[in-house]
Amino acid sequence: MILVIKLSFLITGLLILVGYALTVYFLDDWSKLGIVISISITCMDVFNYILYSSKMISNTASLIVLLIINRVVMVILG
Repeated sequence: MILVIKLSFLITGLLILVGYALTVYFLDDWSKLGIVISISITCMDVFNYILYSSKMISNTASLIVLLIINRVVMVILG
């Protein structure tokens, strides 16, 4: 049951990213920026999952702080 919930969250998140990428692509004169951002977010999430799975991050609060820092730095640095 927990696996189904995790997979539904994963699929929902990926669908949101695909929707965002397609919206930016079609509404901003075929700009590929949305695709690049979606790929970078997915790569960061995979990296954070690997960190959490390897027990380098001990609790969920640390993971959430890391996710927030990742998003803020990505927005600031473009």
